[in-house]
Amino acid sequence: MLKYILYITIFLTISLKAKAQEVSIYSPNNQIEVRIKPTPDIVWSVYFKGKPILEESKIQLQINDFFFLGKNQNIVEANRTDFVDNIVSTISTKNLIYKSHYKGVIFTFKISDLRDYEIEFRVYNDGVAYRFITNIENEVLVKNELVELNFPKGSTTYFPEEKSFLSRNEPLYKYHSLDQIGSSKMASLPVLIKSNGINMLFNENNLIDYPNMYLKANGANSLKGIFPKRIEETRPDPKNADRKEIIVKEEDHIAITFGKRNFPWRSFIISEDDAGLIKSNLSYTLAGKQSTREEVWIKPGHVVWDWYSANQLYEDEFDLGITTDTYKYYIDFAAKYGFEYILMGEGWSRSTTDIIHSAMNIRMKSIVAYAKEKNVGIILWVLWKPLDENMDAIMGIYSKLGIKGIVVDFMQRNDQNMVKFYERVAKTALKHKLIVDFHGSFKPGGMRRTYPNILSYEAVKGNKNNKWSNDVSAEYTLQIPFIRMAAGPMDFAPGAMSNAHLNDHKIAYKHPMSIGTRARQMAMFVIYESPLQILCDGPTLYEKEPAIPQLISRIPTTWDETIVLKAKIGEKLVIARRKGYKWYLAGMAGPTEQILTIKLSDFLPHGKYKVTLMKDGVGAKENANSYSISEIKVNNKSTVRLHMVSGGGSLAIFEPIKPPKKKKSSKKKTKNKEV
Repeated sequence: MLKYILYITIFLTISLKAKAQEVSIYSPNNQIEVRIKPTPDIVWSVYFKGKPILEESKIQLQINDFFFLGKNQNIVEANRTDFVDNIVSTISTKNLIYKSHYKGVIFTFKISDLRDYEIEFRVYNDGVAYRFITNIENEVLVKNELVELNFPKGSTTYFPEEKSFLSRNEPLYKYHSLDQIGSSKMASLPVLIKSNGINMLFNENNLIDYPNMYLKANGANSLKGIFPKRIEETRPDPKNADRKEIIVKEEDHIAITFGKRNFPWRSFIISEDDAGLIKSNLSYTLAGKQSTREEVWIKPGHVVWDWYSANQLYEDEFDLGITTDTYKYYIDFAAKYGFEYILMGEGWSRSTTDIIHSAMNIRMKSIVAYAKEKNVGIILWVLWKPLDENMDAIMGIYSKLGIKGIVVDFMQRNDQNMVKFYERVAKTALKHKLIVDFHGSFKPGGMRRTYPNILSYEAVKGNKNNKWSNDVSAEYTLQIPFIRMAAGPMDFAPGAMSNAHLNDHKIAYKHPMSIGTRARQMAMFVIYESPLQILCDGPTLYEKEPAIPQLISRIPTTWDETIVLKAKIGEKLVIARRKGYKWYLAGMAGPTEQILTIKLSDFLPHGKYKVTLMKDGVGAKENANSYSISEIKVNNKSTVRLHMVSGGGSLAIFEPIKPPKKKKSSKKKTKNKEV
């Protein structure tokens, strides 16, 4: 086999030097083909089952003002690759173990008196990716990067429009013909394109020490990568000086970085059906180097939150508000139902900029000690700017006090320095054994594979938006699993206890309500992937209906296996997930009522099962708060009928009546390679 690979390498080297020959790579299942013309300029295209889905598109990287990698350079050699690995997820949001198999080619080029550089292409069964790899001794200045994406006529897109690079990255997904989007429009990633009837989800992976990419339309069937410049100077925004900035001066380049490095992957998840967008593990596969340390202290779980409900507890036994007694009440509630954490939101600290000292009504040592007695962890909300001023010392204080994690908020920038801030947070938090959740953030970029203490990100219009808008609609909440969630964990904060259909929805900041049914909110705990699942509502509302927190407490936040059963973007989704020997089935309906028959043999192993079933109640068409919970017995040959009203949902937990005997593991440990 070694001789065969060597022969292919020599053949490509000779032929490419002679003719600048086009190179084709096929996915292991032969359905996806990537064609590359390596000289004079690198141009690539993609085909699915012989149909063009990405037309010839240029890629270049401009460094040090005058070198254009990928343009008019001498090719040295081209090496084909064929690699298979079993990847074990450190913190599993989809599949604990999965097979990764790709075929690829690595082109090596020579630029002037500098060292060689490479461009690597990979083709998986579920997508394609490329990246630049440089081997230059000193730092390099990246002036710009050219990412062209040219699609066939008739292509459409779910376009997540952004107004600025200063953004929380929580766009709506508006469906357009690609050629109808104006040339002034830009979008944050990921972006879904329908090309010749095939789904192509464009994203970036292994984003380290480099700015986020956005895509800009051109009024035709093309998109082009654009990047925020490096920021030289900022000043506080007078309206929100503690959390917002005004950019005073930008540099004329996008990055200054190490000369010896792997640049971020530019990737497409490719799927003939919508289900494939959720099945794909490509974003995790292309993430950074896998951590080899066994961080047993990292504990996913459910989080009880104070901010969504504005601490509306309706308690007569103590003064309401942000006080020690209030948080002990939250701790008691979390302990009662087995929830792992409480999140102390804005107001716990002396000010939003003094995040070392607690507020006058907060006795932090007492709260932490009480939580420890109850086996509940404390997570603190902090703003990014004061954290960045003295990060190591602040995290050291938190860790010594017994705090278990932080939610870092309001970054709202996407430039290189901000990306570096995320890594500093992750690295410093890992040192001090703190878990991290990023709010006001960009989407996951692959850092969580190297830093498994990063458990979730926002970059989504979650339930909190119910406080001021009706954007979190039945359609939107069935778009994000196919688009945003493909990038990685998504902190949506489900579990709203006040529910209404769109026509009845009212905006009330202190008493928010979600759009859609109660059963839909419960289904989100299974469908939305996030190792930290924040319960948005307050303990008082949950305690009025204890069956709800009891059911939530039975749902894991990490998964061993995922099977997508029914899927249509914006219309319907049914997923089965396994944790250990238990299975969890969840469904959501879009604006149109759904009646679906599910064959249990499509996911359940042989045997008999006890099922806890939650579904839309008989009155759910009119009253979104209506639901029913029942218990039934089935076997794996049974069928289940899911009747979900408009904006409805369903949830089922399957427990074997006779749990299978545990087998001794004979699996060998596998090493995960750096990608």
